[in-house]
Amino acid sequence: MRRFALVALAALVPIGCRGGTDDAPLGNVTYRATTWYSFKPGSSTIFAQPQVLMTSVDLAAYQNQTGITQSAGQGFIYGHVRDAASGSAIADVILAAVNDAGLSAGTPIYRSTSGAFVTTLGATTSSGDFIIFNVAPGRVNLRCVTGAAGNMIVKSVADETTLVTVRAVPTGTPGAPAPTAGCSGTTRRLKNAPDLPEGSVVITGMATGSPFPMASDAGGPFNSGSLATQQTYFLKLSKTGFIDTYNHYSHTGPTAAGDLLIVHPTDRDSTDFKPFTDTLTAGTAVVRGQVTPASGTLETYTITCTRLDGAPTGDVWYGDANGRPVSQSSTSSSGVFYIYNCDPGTLFIRASKAGFGGSVYVDTFADSITLIQGQLSPVANAPGSDSITVSGTLIALTAVSAIPGATIDRLGQGAVPTNNSGAYSMTNVPSNHQFVIRTSRP
Repeated sequence: MRRFALVALAALVPIGCRGGTDDAPLGNVTYRATTWYSFKPGSSTIFAQPQVLMTSVDLAAYQNQTGITQSAGQGFIYGHVRDAASGSAIADVILAAVNDAGLSAGTPIYRSTSGAFVTTLGATTSSGDFIIFNVAPGRVNLRCVTGAAGNMIVKSVADETTLVTVRAVPTGTPGAPAPTAGCSGTTRRLKNAPDLPEGSVVITGMATGSPFPMASDAGGPFNSGSLATQQTYFLKLSKTGFIDTYNHYSHTGPTAAGDLLIVHPTDRDSTDFKPFTDTLTAGTAVVRGQVTPASGTLETYTITCTRLDGAPTGDVWYGDANGRPVSQSSTSSSGVFYIYNCDPGTLFIRASKAGFGGSVYVDTFADSITLIQGQLSPVANAPGSDSITVSGTLIALTAVSAIPGATIDRLGQGAVPTNNSGAYSMTNVPSNHQFVIRTSRP
């Protein structure tokens, strides 16, 4: 299963600095915390990278261009559509924004060739840029409807800005509908070996909408009908008497078949799933994952798990060749690991060994289980070093003006300040990892 990589900010910055009516001096402004999905430094031991922070000047410019007022308590999204292979902007793409209820999270407004955002445009132009006003806080799935195939699931935060690039595959014909394909499989009861079919399981698509929710039949098979391809789906499996189990499913097309897993309490509490020495605390979460290196070779990796504030959370155990948790040292030939008693919320999980590493952000929920399969794929680190230094300048969205006295937070890994010149430096940054960056200033 394929999961699109998140893009480096080199494709995004300076955002808005493309001429037109966006450009404005900073002056005396207020600042709007900005979360960027996401930053992936390269393999060079010294990596230069600007960061951005939205200001009241930026927001005023977009409100003036569109005639739309950003309401208090709502989020704002600024994004781009880029070719997953080349990084080039994709024109003639129509986007949809969907929340967890399966409803519209807002209407994308596209940047014109003159540089302004125009409410009458129906699709991206040559810049690939879009904005969305007044997005309710919560999960948002930004997906291509026409012109390309791809999606990105992000979080909207009250009174903050979310910065995102949707990495997509062009349809080849401008404005052509995003391709769809059948998607079928079997819902199974996770037992390590074998995973037996489990029928009548409700499948709910988080931030997806139709055709979810749906249910597998009595024997376990399900068929969702046609789904947009080249997209990642975050699915909750539920059934009376079972534990809510969250699966990531990447639909690559042209046809797809795969199993979705759900966990029963008796299986969770058996030594096939949980060491007898570990006691699960009510209100916490469990993560079960598998390290799948890009090389395809399963080797020994160490797993760490932190909250977004950098505090460690959970008890890490590693599976044997059959996936049973037996060790607290490193992964075995199965690549399977478990994290018990995690704090609910978004967690940063990292797999590392000498010369290699990878990371993923995972949503967890109280008294539930989140499965990671195919999302944690370590690659080679920077030559001769497992960590690098990343430095640059923090600038505003619409004017290349440095912002001093700000904070740049690599969520789950710690924060650094900007100096009087707006410059920052992060040391000991794992190379080729994906990070979510949050910038802010009082």
